[in-house]
Amino acid sequence: MSGSGLGLVLIRSGEEQISPIKGSRPSPKAPRVGESQAFRAFYLAYPRKEKRPAALRAWLKAEGDLIAESIMAGLARWQPEYASREPDKIPHPATWLNNEQWNDMPPRRSGAGEGATDLDAMVRDLAGAAK
Repeated sequence: MSGSGLGLVLIRSGEEQISPIKGSRPSPKAPRVGESQAFRAFYLAYPRKEKRPAALRAWLKAEGDLIAESIMAGLARWQPEYASREPDKIPHPATWLNNEQWNDMPPRRSGAGEGATDLDAMVRDLAGAAK
């Protein structure tokens, strides 16, 4: 029934995937054609929900389905850092994937105050030792 406004349901590899209605904006949580379960899990866990098609392209380029466990472990390491940032200071998911940021360690924070890093503590210690 064309023009009825209903979404088209496609069956692919045993998974039900929904194609969005023309002119509508699908929810960030809605499965999309061509997305693996691993990509959907990553996108749902990632704190910034922007440019999903670019994120999918970056996921495929990084062969994300093959290394999903490493990517998710890296994202888990970064979650506390991103929780303390303004949303516009969190990289887009495609940028994070393209830069292979799951291999990086987030900056370490000390209890010396807002935004203080271990480097800040080391500088204070050196300054104190020089006196």
